[in-house]
Amino acid sequence: MKISVLQHDPKAHLPQRKGDTTPITRNLDPLAHPFARARERNRALNAAKIERMFSKPFVASLEGHIDGVYTLATKAGDLETITSGSSDGEIIVHDLASQQHLLKFPGAHKGTVSAITYADGPRLLSCGVDRTVKLWDTSLSSGEEEAVTRAPLNVFPGKVAFNAIDHHRTDQLFATASNIVQLWDETRSSPISDLTFPTSNETVTALRFNLSESSILATTGGTTIGHADACQRP
Repeated sequence: MKISVLQHDPKAHLPQRKGDTTPITRNLDPLAHPFARARERNRALNAAKIERMFSKPFVASLEGHIDGVYTLATKAGDLETITSGSSDGEIIVHDLASQQHLLKFPGAHKGTVSAITYADGPRLLSCGVDRTVKLWDTSLSSGEEEAVTRAPLNVFPGKVAFNAIDHHRTDQLFATASNIVQLWDETRSSPISDLTFPTSNETVTALRFNLSESSILATTGGTTIGHADACQRP
């Protein structure tokens, strides 16, 4: 019987000085590492995921509501103001720069505020499940506090709960969405036109005025996007 003894030089496997790390022997032959590229790709992917998980994109939170916030609106040409509406019927105008409340409208609606949109200037339109559309003045006078209760400039009663609202860019017209799309004039208390879509009988969930044409785009609960001409009124 023949016995072979492998003997290695301890200097090649022990630290040369006290405090040094233990040397590690690696085989750099590519044939010995057939999955090196796959492992490198997996490590890079995990590193990217971990970087996103531990990133800090959060800037601030706008407090004030005591219930869920369901709608937001921004004023054209104003980057510092944002308005929110919650399910307890409250509307709050926030200042993004100072993260403070500019105005509060507690009890603006009886129930959820479905949608809000800005008209021309500081005027704000809101609609809710209480079947009303209300026009508010959000302008701030010197020395006025946010706690001052303001009454709406106008109230437009409806027959059903509203889901969405949008105001025309230049005219005194706004549109609401419920089971149908209704076109309103700010000077009248009732809708001036009812717009329906023959291709769909679903509830209208969202709508927008076209900024370049006199038309309204609306989406329904199904798979349909409706397109109606606001100038052609029955």
